[in-house]
Amino acid sequence: MNSTDNAKTNIRKNNLTGSFMLLLTSLIWGFAFSFQVEAAKYLQPITINGIRMMLGFLTLLPIAVATKNLVINKKSAVGGILCGICLFVASILQQLGVGMYSKTEAAAGKSGFISALYIVFVPFLSFALFKIKLKKSILISVVLALIGMYLLCVKKDVMLSSADIFVLISAMCYAAHILIVDRFVKVANPLTLSCFQLFVCGLLGITAMFIFETPTIANIKSALFPLVFVGVFSSGIAYTLQLTGQKRITEPAAASLLMSLESVFAAISGFLLLGERLTLKEFIGCILVFVAVILAQMDIKSLFRKKSQLIK
Repeated sequence: MNSTDNAKTNIRKNNLTGSFMLLLTSLIWGFAFSFQVEAAKYLQPITINGIRMMLGFLTLLPIAVATKNLVINKKSAVGGILCGICLFVASILQQLGVGMYSKTEAAAGKSGFISALYIVFVPFLSFALFKIKLKKSILISVVLALIGMYLLCVKKDVMLSSADIFVLISAMCYAAHILIVDRFVKVANPLTLSCFQLFVCGLLGITAMFIFETPTIANIKSALFPLVFVGVFSSGIAYTLQLTGQKRITEPAAASLLMSLESVFAAISGFLLLGERLTLKEFIGCILVFVAVILAQMDIKSLFRKKSQLIK
């Protein structure tokens, strides 16, 4: 095996490992939507996000120190601050939307799918800003995923609710976050970058919650369990898995499609934990997104080449 073959093998291994990390990330994020819905019954959105991000930072910091992965330099600081600001805006808008859904709507499932629309924004922003060419399989996957989300989210009157619009704008911010991560994670330690972004996002959130909201100790205690889940798992662990996974994935568009599986897991968690029900149309939408993610991981040209060789 020559050096070129070794390089290709290493890339495939990195992509596989990164894909698994992003799949686990999407699983945690998907189930976190149900806990966010529960937390929203007691606390306002800025309070939820300020506390969860700071909990994530406090969870991750001792791990980074113990494993000697806290490498503070200019690149990690700048990248972490930019990621933290972007994440703050995205998470606040998302939580605002989640808190606005009526009791008759499948909040966890709907918000999860709309949030995953960043898969549409990421590839086109990648091309527009960085001239990253898109594989046909990625483009086809994006179209399939978009159709799936349309089936789930759009009502008969083809109008988005106010809650949907807030979550949609947050999806745009998450797309920007993915691209910023892709730029900095190649040159900075992922754990350090994650610590910075969680601290900045948490600090902004806690500062803003005292300015714009009225949190009480009693309400925080009532929402303690969902807060701990989204803080430790969805923030501290999942965002670090995202950064580490993206470091190994060669294409940000492929990474975004993998993370969009959070929408499928959000619908499942809504069913298991909140008793939400999906219609047949919405269920078909889930299947289409799942197929889109699988397709994005396939090398279509390579498959056709192997098939033609077998025929010969």
